[in-house]
Amino acid sequence: MMEIFGFLLIVGLSIGIFYGYKSIADTGTENKDFEKEQSESKKFNAPKFNLPKFKDSGWVLFYVICGWIGLVAMIVFFVQEESTFGFMMLGCSLSCFFGAHVLRLQEKVAFHAEQQTELLE
Repeated sequence: MMEIFGFLLIVGLSIGIFYGYKSIADTGTENKDFEKEQSESKKFNAPKFNLPKFKDSGWVLFYVICGWIGLVAMIVFFVQEESTFGFMMLGCSLSCFFGAHVLRLQEKVAFHAEQQTELLE
């Protein structure tokens, strides 16, 4: 039982840390990569655009916070040896992290589509 608990704890924390770090570190890296590729490429001289940077909405932050609360509740339930509620909280927290990921992807696609239409006009 402790091996399963340790495995689930490590997997849950690593997923949470990954999404937490990614949401903090990925804000605006698309423009830097674009400018870096432009400077390295001497064959193709495209104009540089000053595009606004993408920021996550409050809903993404809300889902990530709910996911972390679910992970903490899962640990509490496993320590109290109530594995049914522990697995239920694991499912809730993982679904919150997945929802935050999907919502972030959807917002990024919409943001970049809006930027492309503005550039084409």
